[in-house]
Amino acid sequence: DVPNTRIIVFYPKNGVSAIQEKQMVTQKGDNTSVVAIDGNFDDAQTNVKNMFGNADLAARLDAAGFQFSSANSINIGRLIPQVVYYVYAYGQMVKQGAIAAGEPMNVVVPTGNFGNILAAYFAKQMGLPIQKLIIASNENKVLVDFFDTGAYDRNRDFILTTSPSMDILVSSNLERLLYLMADESTEAVQTFMDQLKEIGRYEVTEAMKEKAKDFYADYATEEEVAAQIAALYHADGYVIDPHTAVAAHVANTYVAETDDHTPIIIASTASPYKFPQAVLTAIDPEFSDDSMEEMLDRLRELSGVAFPAAIEELLHAEVRHNTVVASDEMQKSVESGMGVDLVGRGKMPSRRSGMFPDCRLFCAYWLPCRLFRIRLSANSRQIRFLSAVPHSSVCEQPTDCISLDYSVFGWLQTADRLYFSRLFRVRLAANSRHQKQITEIRLRHLNQQGFFCQFLVE
Repeated sequence: DVPNTRIIVFYPKNGVSAIQEKQMVTQKGDNTSVVAIDGNFDDAQTNVKNMFGNADLAARLDAAGFQFSSANSINIGRLIPQVVYYVYAYGQMVKQGAIAAGEPMNVVVPTGNFGNILAAYFAKQMGLPIQKLIIASNENKVLVDFFDTGAYDRNRDFILTTSPSMDILVSSNLERLLYLMADESTEAVQTFMDQLKEIGRYEVTEAMKEKAKDFYADYATEEEVAAQIAALYHADGYVIDPHTAVAAHVANTYVAETDDHTPIIIASTASPYKFPQAVLTAIDPEFSDDSMEEMLDRLRELSGVAFPAAIEELLHAEVRHNTVVASDEMQKSVESGMGVDLVGRGKMPSRRSGMFPDCRLFCAYWLPCRLFRIRLSANSRQIRFLSAVPHSSVCEQPTDCISLDYSVFGWLQTADRLYFSRLFRVRLAANSRHQKQITEIRLRHLNQQGFFCQFLVE
């Protein structure tokens, strides 16, 4: 509900746990949309990055008053707080006497998109005494093969695992490490990225491989993940999620292979309460698939730790988002949701021209008409949205009307048509303390190229 901000979340429909999906589809916020895609994480991220690189779309967004930003590690800003994680963890190890200040530590990070482990690398470059950066992958082990051979090859089966946040074959942040490995040559990185796009693989030079010697990489199979969860629980009564189990298994493998007993920090990147079925099945092979509430209760009994209040709230939260699109329709979904699909095809009165004091707007050549955000009460914090504007073809009769549905992001309907578009604020009075409520919209058909949007107020 931050002013002048829209949030659109894409997630792979069959690529997250039930709790993760519930977190997304119940997400509150009048400015938030959540869209599932028929595809995997790579499909979602690739299409988002394509949108970010689309100059035409950027121009149309700018004309509509928007610009893109990303909340995941496409945005390097995501890595900045993660750098702090490792500095803080090191400080805690010193405070607890596990190491003395200045002594090295190793870090193990379960990763698929190479963001969190890259943050640890940045921390090392900034002076934090990290000796070895240990990459832990699941069966989608494209990163392991890259650090072993120098060849990055996404031409392989995409495997759905119990650690879905690592089910990735195109590791977005590796591009940033390549830049440093290539002596900050953007041309070299562009060549690699072009090869990845065209043939699905690239291979770095021996000199570049030498610059990645601070990294070690290994992976865990699904069977090894389950065994690790069970072993740690039965030995110490400690419950971990599948992502953390991947890291714990790889940490043990690293020590066994190298005999390096430098103190290790394992990044536990998720709560077991997000993956109750996988965790319970690992601990108790006889476990039966119960309801979500029963699984969470059982997990609470095993761990002795109450599940977070946010998880408990999810159990009874209302599903607010149920849109599913094909992965190649993601841009269309963004354009439609933000009302920029037809921006630039006509002229619109200036937003600074008195804000249409007669509450009417002529929308010639604009299909659909740009929508408005309406203040429905004197309290400016209480904002509701008109969530529809009609296409000109709707207005077959001069008296066609649409009655407002005041529900947040409710749909307006006439006959068998539903409509939505971008929101604009309309000031119905110069004095914000004397707002008026819109009671209906009349659509007056002019010709094939436009129509009146007449707002009737109380």
